[in-house]
Amino acid sequence: MQMFVLGLVTCVALRSKVNRSATLTMLFFLGITIHAVHIYVRDLDAILILGPDKARTLFESDPSFNETYKMGHANVASYVVGLALGYLVYRLQGLSIDVTKYRNYRYLYWALLPLLFVVILSGSVFYRDAPRDPLYIRVLYGALVKPTFGILVAGLICGTIFKLENIYRRVFEWKAWTIPSRLSYCVYVIHLPYLRLFVSLRTSLLTQTTLHQLTLLLCVTVISFATALPLWLLVEAPFVSLARHLGSRKSVKPLEKPDPANGCQKIDCNTYL
Repeated sequence: MQMFVLGLVTCVALRSKVNRSATLTMLFFLGITIHAVHIYVRDLDAILILGPDKARTLFESDPSFNETYKMGHANVASYVVGLALGYLVYRLQGLSIDVTKYRNYRYLYWALLPLLFVVILSGSVFYRDAPRDPLYIRVLYGALVKPTFGILVAGLICGTIFKLENIYRRVFEWKAWTIPSRLSYCVYVIHLPYLRLFVSLRTSLLTQTTLHQLTLLLCVTVISFATALPLWLLVEAPFVSLARHLGSRKSVKPLEKPDPANGCQKIDCNTYL
């Protein structure tokens, strides 16, 4: 909701093209700076670290979760990247650029997806049996990892929109993604309660392995989508339809008075002979 309000205010304020790039750039670096200062002042972790001693109190007392992951200011930079992508796509579509001139850049485009996995897995360096990392490392990583991920995703989306290549685009435009995309918001809302439920129901210690993590991820994903389907059918879809109906309702035109000529065309003529 916080990001929606920020985007709404930004779009209304930037209706003119004057200083649009400068304003978005300022918001981007402001979001990075605010997040970095917060990590530095509060001495937070660079990522959300789940340990055996935090499993039961993670969502209640963990400062990294409550002060960064739950707060909107930590996502300002990534959100601004999305806004800038929207403006860029709108502008390029109006210019009618020839995409065939940029086919040679498809190799760089293909590297974006592996780089996304590299960014995701890079956080594993903080999961090790060692003293806590220095504060400056946590500040730099925590402030830059989300904007970096957002820029890579924006590059993938932009290349798909303008059909830079056909390999990734066929996967991203696959019709099977239609249903998961419709359920994505409900899944986002309910997946954390399920995760908390699974963690709190355990009565014994658990050895963390890759297989267990994948199993937990699969179970939470399947149950979240199964629960999201009736929520979307009974709550989200009717509400969206109602909002669209109320937003697009037009005033009813008054009925026209019947023509006394009964549909015959009146012809003005000079009767003075």
